[in-house]
Amino acid sequence: IPPYVVSCVITILVSWNSGRMEERGYHISSLLLIGICGFLYLILSKNVALYFGAFMACIGSLTLSSLILSWATNNIGGQTKRAVVTALVVGFGSIGGILSGFIYGIENDSPYYHKGHCIMLGFMCCAFLLSLVFKFLLKRENSRREKLTPEQFALEAVVSRFSDKHPRFRYIT
Repeated sequence: IPPYVVSCVITILVSWNSGRMEERGYHISSLLLIGICGFLYLILSKNVALYFGAFMACIGSLTLSSLILSWATNNIGGQTKRAVVTALVVGFGSIGGILSGFIYGIENDSPYYHKGHCIMLGFMCCAFLLSLVFKFLLKRENSRREKLTPEQFALEAVVSRFSDKHPRFRYIT
């Protein structure tokens, strides 16, 4: 079974579960951990474990786009802001495709591509930490909104009537 087929199935299952649970942060973090393990296998192994590492690296990197896009769009109020955020997320994701040609195009790095895998591992570790920080910040803001007094609620509701800044709006964490 090719790694891409497994990644496709995992994408569908994780996206379905994430939507059902209305949670994105831990789903993204767990996929990033799988990808981190996969790239570690690819860096440290020179035997049959490379194929297993390829499966894990594909699962950890290819399955994220749908979750990241849904996380970004679910947490933005207003159609115009949501459209801009969607374009930014897709645009920056496409830049990753451009960069990968340079990252893995490093001369004298084949057949194991240690430099490219190390760079990807670094990016995945940063993304893992950022996803947890983002989840924490969204949970903290939801908690703050739940504790608003009626006066604070009324004041914030008047200032931001129809956006994600409205005190009734709850972020998907």
